[in-house]
Amino acid sequence: MPYEVIMPRLVDCVARIASGISKKAPSEECPSLPKIAVEAVELVASRLAPQSAPALYCALCYKGPYTRKGYYLHLKRVHGSEIKEEISREIKRLEQVYRGHLE
Repeated sequence: MPYEVIMPRLVDCVARIASGISKKAPSEECPSLPKIAVEAVELVASRLAPQSAPALYCALCYKGPYTRKGYYLHLKRVHGSEIKEEISREIKRLEQVYRGHLE
């Protein structure tokens, strides 16, 4: 897969956006990434963003509470491989959707 080279950057972008460390839009947070990768980052980060504002709990394992930085580090260290797999699935799904629109 051609995205394997940039996968660590994608995982970092997801963790930053989901934890709330970055207030930028995904396209601004990751400006040099392809459009399909930015869309995948947006989708995965929106699933991982905790719903409760004052105390951050992990959307994957329900551990917490975390600070924003603590949640960012938790996502990268504990769930990095899961995030990587989820991004790969989203990219494949989006590629099929785009291919379907072009045919």
